[in-house]
Amino acid sequence: MMNYSLMPTSQQYKSERDNFIKQLENPWLSAGDLSYLKPYYYGSIAVGFGYDLIKHNNSEITSMLSQVGGTITSQGENLVPKCQVPHDYKDAF
Repeated sequence: MMNYSLMPTSQQYKSERDNFIKQLENPWLSAGDLSYLKPYYYGSIAVGFGYDLIKHNNSEITSMLSQVGGTITSQGENLVPKCQVPHDYKDAF
């Protein structure tokens, strides 16, 4: 009797899904080119694999970037709040 499973494990599925999405979101960064770890516009402003800079405050952005060895410049810290929608309106759309 053969015993095998065509269904991937939950962790295997998540890993393959994440890698697939990363390659679509930012193929250069997913290949290890850290020069592509910079903000880009896609209808909002994001960095990396779609981390939305408009929906996060400076402390959240600083924390996320520090986890991957990045930093936010003082210019970026000044610009992010100017690009953000007031909190009352974030969930209206």
